[in-house]
Amino acid sequence: MYRNFRVTSNTPPAEHLAKFRRMTLAVEQETLGELSTATATAEQKFDFIQGIKRLTILLVKDATRRPASMASEVQLGLNTLWDVILSTAEILDSEDVNLHDQLVLQLLFTKEFDTLCRDLYPSRNRFPTWESYQFAERLQQRWNYLLSPPTTETPPDAPNATSQRRNLATFSSKLFAAGICKDVLASVAFTCLREALESNDDTRTIALLPMAVAWIYHAHHHLLALSVTSHTSGQHGDGEGYSLERWLRWRKTFQRLSHHDDPDVWMEAKKGFMSMVSVGRDLDWDVPGEAVFREKLAVAMRDELVARSGRGSVNIDDVRVDVEWVDGVLEGKLLYWEPRS
Repeated sequence: MYRNFRVTSNTPPAEHLAKFRRMTLAVEQETLGELSTATATAEQKFDFIQGIKRLTILLVKDATRRPASMASEVQLGLNTLWDVILSTAEILDSEDVNLHDQLVLQLLFTKEFDTLCRDLYPSRNRFPTWESYQFAERLQQRWNYLLSPPTTETPPDAPNATSQRRNLATFSSKLFAAGICKDVLASVAFTCLREALESNDDTRTIALLPMAVAWIYHAHHHLLALSVTSHTSGQHGDGEGYSLERWLRWRKTFQRLSHHDDPDVWMEAKKGFMSMVSVGRDLDWDVPGEAVFREKLAVAMRDELVARSGRGSVNIDDVRVDVEWVDGVLEGKLLYWEPRS
């Protein structure tokens, strides 16, 4: 990957970094283009992800060695690393969870390797923390771009925009669930879910639906916790933010789209709904509708087992799940929410 990169002792440091960045971007973009094709194998993608480690070592060490006067050039190099990671996330199918996990590990390696360098050379790094390398800011910018609605002055969504958003949501939500860049990702997740699930335009909602499902599927515990503590997203100055009411509104959108005529839409929506409808139990928090849904699901599974004369076992995939169960009553009373003592 770097065999054609040569500098001499007379090469100015800034020119060195600029040349390295240009070469890296060219090589990575060409390789990413190849990996985004249908013929690319999982092994090829895995090898590419592992190769990011070498780029990490070079650029994090550069941050340790360069003087403060070259901070802007060093940041450009780090931006190259972040762009490679984010572009890789966008081409990894959301179903390739193992590859996304490997990419998350590569990002975690950048943080751990930075810690090692700081421990070895405590006075040499001009950047105060790993966070000051601005990965979170780069990720925020990428999401701002992907969520920008088409206008008369901007081109329409690219054909692969839906998959890009879904794939990046898978990576981002896994980072969020791992506790990386929590504040920024809480804000990003809020924006993504609000844009997807609160729109009055069903065409846009359906286009953003796979992205929303990825966020809910991989980070539902964190998102519900933010909702029940009424966390306010730092991105919004008007007081808007997470709330349990908003959580239920998002669930209602999934519930409604579960009746859509298009199988791709209703299956995606039902996946989102099912990811939300039991998470309160995991956190010992009574969320409206969850208890009655569990009760009706248990009855359906019990009836299916009886129909099989008690032979074998029954799981959720063996019964017809009705998303409307969540609007029922339990023991004649509408459900309310409160923390369990």
